[in-house]
Amino acid sequence: MNIQIRILSVLFTVLLAIVATNVKAEGELEQLLTQMKNERIKEARANKAREKKFKAVRTDQQAILDKAKNKLRAEIARNKQLIDEIALNKSIIEKKSNELEQLKRPLTGMKKSHLNTNIISGLIDKQQVLELPHLTVKSSTTGESK
Repeated sequence: MNIQIRILSVLFTVLLAIVATNVKAEGELEQLLTQMKNERIKEARANKAREKKFKAVRTDQQAILDKAKNKLRAEIARNKQLIDEIALNKSIIEKKSNELEQLKRPLTGMKKSHLNTNIISGLIDKQQVLELPHLTVKSSTTGESK
């Protein structure tokens, strides 16, 4: 019986060691589970913070893009307006050049002195005032120098 008690006591000790190990393992498992939950909570918070920052940056970038698109539209409209103005100016210049050529044709055969007299007479006839300090023109009606 002594052997049986000894065997029982050894078995009981082994059983206690196994139970103690299981209890310790259960405690470690609980601790590990709690640690994992805490880590997941931390990761979820970090992910939310990153997502919030990303959305804010995306909103800012979208606003910058919209502003640039609006500015581009305005510049395109301004460019079209300037192109239209250039075309109009070219047609005005061409028209004025043609008018000038028509005015120059009758004058091409005249002498310089005759040309100056005709220009001044034409200005006086139209009652335009022109100050030419180096020229004096005599009026044929009064005989005075002007």
